[in-house]
Amino acid sequence: ISINDQYLWYYKDNELLMESKVVTGTKGKHDTPLGIYYISEKIDGKYLRGDDYVTWVNKWLRITNRGHGLHDATWRGSFGDKIYTYNGSHGCINLPKKFAYDLFDNVNVKCCVIIY
Repeated sequence: ISINDQYLWYYKDNELLMESKVVTGTKGKHDTPLGIYYISEKIDGKYLRGDDYVTWVNKWLRITNRGHGLHDATWRGSFGDKIYTYNGSHGCINLPKKFAYDLFDNVNVKCCVIIY
């Protein structure tokens, strides 16, 4: 996942299977953490809770113990570009609905996620 490009590429066995624009954490406020992670849980439907929000997501892929993950963001009308600089997430990687569903069906727990 590229923060600068606001883009996700999913590879399996060195083959590009899926790709999509994303929205990451609001720059300078809720930055998405950089690094190498592994999907630690897959949940079909979950409430995400923070200090100032409660949000339902249909597909949840956790990558940190601090609450970061990849999930659908049905409230967003667009993804990519510079949205994250003024209207990003609280640190998660927001995905278009169809892409989130397809990714959820294609990845497994322990799948490596690289964020740079």
